This record gives sequence, C-alpha cells and structure tokens, in this order.
Amino acid sequence: MLGDTDLTPYDMGTFGSRTTPTMAPQLRRVAAAARDLLVDTAAKEWNISPDNLIAANAKVTDPGTGRSTSYAEVARGKTLARNIPDEDPITPALKWTIAGKAIPKVDGRAFGTGRYQYTSDLRPTGMMYGKEELASLDSLTRKLVTAAEDGPHNQIESNTAIEDVQSVEVASEQCESL
Repeated sequence: MLGDTDLTPYDMGTFGSRTTPTMAPQLRRVAAAARDLLVDTAAKEWNISPDNLIAANAKVTDPGTGRSTSYAEVARGKTLARNIPDEDPITPALKWTIAGKAIPKVDGRAFGTGRYQYTSDLRPTGMMYGKEELASLDSLTRKLVTAAEDGPHNQIESNTAIEDVQSVEVASEQCESL
C-alpha cells in the first residue's frame, strides 16, 4: 500500500519508470501464492491431487471431470494465508494469456485528440478556490468591507470588529481572481 503511512511507515516513492520493474516481480509472487492456495484448497475439498487442476477465469477447474468452482466459493468462510515464495515464478512467454497481448488503451482516442480531462481540468459545480494571505489590519478591513458589498454569498458585515488579525482566507469561484 504505497502512500498509506498506517500500513507502510516508510514509502520510498514511485520514481517514474522504476515502479513496474520493482513491483511486478513482487506482484507475480503474491499472485502465484494466491493461485496455488486456491488450487490446493479446492483439491483438499475434492480429495484429489492439485497437480492437474487449473486456475483461470476466476475459478479452479478439474479438466478431467469438468468440475469447477469459483475463487469466491473456494475462499468463502475461510481464513486463507500462505507464505510468499522467495523466487519469482516466471511463466514462459508461450503460456502467457494476458501479458504480451495488445489491448486498446482505455480513453486512448481522447488522449490522442487532447480531449481527455485530467483531474486538474475538471471544474465541479460550486467548486471554490482558496488561499491564505498575510494581511495588515488596515488592508484586511478594506477587503472585508469590499467583500460585504460584493454579494450576498459573502456573509461579512461591513461593521465587523476585527482584533489582532494576522491572516485572511480568500475564496473565489475562479482561480485566476485570487
């Protein structure tokens, strides 16, 4: 859980192109352990050897009998845990079913045409921008009087008493006006 300091007190960061080469082998090891645990659990329930069972498409299947069960059914009501293997379980490229396959990028056309909206492009209705400014008492009084005269959403009375003020928060519906 990168970024969650409750679960990972020291998160070294992602550092661009190092994320995939660093994390992919670990994720393969975790996925292999989970797959093997599900297959072994199904085999025990069926009283058969796990050697010929196949884990694919969210289920464990015995190709000899056609019997299958979903991962959810195998795990239901159980606490399943297994140590993660030390070695990276490399699957030969000829047996890959997902990796190495061309798939269309989600929103690829929008990226290519410049129509894709990033989070910073979104402007939800009623969104406000804010900043804090250090202010002298005199300039703050002018801002408060101006804000009170500008509109009904500014709930500041022009005769508001201000004592010992060091900063003021300013909000606007347009970032450029701050």
